[in-house]
Amino acid sequence: MKLEQLVDELQKQHIFVIGDAIEDHYVFCRADRICPEAPVPVLTAESVDERPGGAEHTAQQVQALGKMSALFGWPKSQKIRYMVGSHLVMRFDADQKPSMSSQETVEAFERAVKDEDKILPISGMILSDYGKGLLDENLCQYFIDYAKRRKIPVFVDPKGSAWSKYRGADWICPNEAEWESVVALDGGNIDPAGAKTRFDAKVLRKRGVHGLNIGDTNFPSRARAIFDVTGAGDTVVAVFAMAICAGADPGSAAQLANIAAGWTVEQVGTVSISHEILKAIAKLYDDEIDTKQAAGRKLN
Repeated sequence: MKLEQLVDELQKQHIFVIGDAIEDHYVFCRADRICPEAPVPVLTAESVDERPGGAEHTAQQVQALGKMSALFGWPKSQKIRYMVGSHLVMRFDADQKPSMSSQETVEAFERAVKDEDKILPISGMILSDYGKGLLDENLCQYFIDYAKRRKIPVFVDPKGSAWSKYRGADWICPNEAEWESVVALDGGNIDPAGAKTRFDAKVLRKRGVHGLNIGDTNFPSRARAIFDVTGAGDTVVAVFAMAICAGADPGSAAQLANIAAGWTVEQVGTVSISHEILKAIAKLYDDEIDTKQAAGRKLN
């Protein structure tokens, strides 16, 4: 299946996202002078923008490409970023801890999905863990078991190196720092090729400017320029999960996720790529591959 066709298949996917919802606030400023009290810039706010972050951004990305997404997670933490042009000058975090116990959260979830006709059939589930306290071991195992009973895959965007709470998940998608931390702490139980964990979850590594990795295969970044990496990991997990649920092989899913993330880092702030933009870029990628293959046949 060509990537352009795969983008259309994403529209049929119903993904449930569970995790830490975050409000991303952007204060766009100008900096005309240095403070006389200390060698720091004096910022003058010119505009303010609020965008979904964390699990809420993952759900928004699913919604932008798929038929339906549902977000289950609260309360919202805040990240306030002070920007000068496309440069992040300072970030202030105001974290909010969960106000309900694991059992109360399960009960709330079961009430929310009581009328299953409104949310099923679910194609897959994403656990978007930002370490704010919602996704403890009890809740992770509850949601993974919920998915397994319905035979739907679970994708985890992890936080930290305590991965045992994700046991039973199908895919774990760490960034490089998280992967290196896990290898350092538990290297003996990680597949030497980096393809899976000790509990058999497959691994998609998010390698920043270097792209993505599955086992011994690297997928170089498709970004032409990098202005802001905020939210790129959410986009990777959302697109990769949707593509796998649509029947794509892991390599094609990773390529499509790479394309989507490459576009997002060329923007400023947390953004989601639309179906139309992703399809257009995917077509360019398909045409590039077709041209290379045609050239190869001529040489042979």
